[in-house]
Amino acid sequence: MLYHSLLLKGNILTEKKLFEYYYIAFSSLNDLVWVKDLDGTFLRCNEMTIKIIGIEKSKILGRTDYDLFNKVCADCLRSKDIEAISSENPIKSIDQLIN
Repeated sequence: MLYHSLLLKGNILTEKKLFEYYYIAFSSLNDLVWVKDLDGTFLRCNEMTIKIIGIEKSKILGRTDYDLFNKVCADCLRSKDIEAISSENPIKSIDQLIN
């Protein structure tokens, strides 16, 4: 894991540098990964999310699933958001997006 490898090398990291490492890891994942606020607005997303959704990052950030997908798909995704918000553990789901 990135965190462990940084500690094993004995690096003293500033918060900014640690954020940079996390951002690199976040951006390079082959899974769709995003961060939303409690209202479901996209705050961040990785390159795979951009590729799969098929629109540029600036048109994803600041929007919700209802802005990007049809209502049936957006309702499903929002229910996953609510599940994640109420869970104490990370949520991983495998879904097929058809818009």
